[in-house]
Amino acid sequence: MCCGTIYSDRVNYRFRREQNQQEAPSPNAICRCVSKWHEEGSVTCKKEPGRPSVRTPDNIARMLVSVSCRPRRSARKHVQALRMYDRSVRRILRSDLSLHPYKFQVVHALSNWGREMHLQFCRQFVGILTENPDLSNKLLMSVEAHFHLHGTVNKQNFRYWSAANPHELHQRSTYGPKVTVWCAVWSRGVIGPYFFEDKDGKAITVTSQRYTEMINEFLSPNLPPNNGTLWFQQDGTMAHTAVISIAALRRLFPQQVISCFGDVPWPPRSPDLTAPDFFLWGYLKSKVYSNCPTDLHTLKENIREESTELSEETLQAVMCSFLTCVHLCVEEGGGHLKDIVHKK
Repeated sequence: MCCGTIYSDRVNYRFRREQNQQEAPSPNAICRCVSKWHEEGSVTCKKEPGRPSVRTPDNIARMLVSVSCRPRRSARKHVQALRMYDRSVRRILRSDLSLHPYKFQVVHALSNWGREMHLQFCRQFVGILTENPDLSNKLLMSVEAHFHLHGTVNKQNFRYWSAANPHELHQRSTYGPKVTVWCAVWSRGVIGPYFFEDKDGKAITVTSQRYTEMINEFLSPNLPPNNGTLWFQQDGTMAHTAVISIAALRRLFPQQVISCFGDVPWPPRSPDLTAPDFFLWGYLKSKVYSNCPTDLHTLKENIREESTELSEETLQAVMCSFLTCVHLCVEEGGGHLKDIVHKK
């Protein structure tokens, strides 16, 4: 049977009348249908070739049960447990179940005593804040940090592509060159950086004597005039809380020192409450290594430059974040803060 015989005006007319359509199939389409009928006995399309999908409702339900029972299990372990393809498991997790692999946040362990100290400080600070509504603009928060010259190695992305194992080693000095930096952050700017170093420019240990010298010779001259309303915060390291250190700070900030053995006790293990820890050091370390400094002088210049680049608007937002952390700490009963995003 030829296509020309099938496709006549009468056939065209009957198709439009019976199917209630304005246009009939083209001659080529009718030829394909007729040929398919003679060859296969049907004009329906066959199933697309390829591997059958495993993203079935049954497998999705199995995946949901597996994740619900063991949410800390890796995707690779789920692949082994369910005996499914790796790509299928990951597509089910992301596309069908809308799940995401969140990283754990590593924090200091808090004892019941530590939680109580956190709670007491935050409640006391909220009371001080009630009496001094402008306290966020009068608070200096300080701490030291180490900046290593060669930074750190990200072993997760440290790979050597080769057909054979080259047994390549990354040699890193145990005591590499570094600088020890002190800064104080407040809403008007950054006081510092101050480098604890010897005459040759090498980092030295922060002792109570050296810390007191920094207070008298660096911090005091760099304070704004009429600083009697300023508050000063520091952590509880031994160099900070020694008798001579606390005495020097009380001369500058009478009855307004937030520290262990200070006027307002500072709780231990509280990096999420101090602006240098939750903002400044992370910000600086993301900037100062951008030009790959090869010597300590360049590294220190980068730290000085980036410290002065911080705008007053950014620092005001940082201090507002600190106040938010204090209120949330009260709500958490002195425990670690969760889901905190510090905005610029």
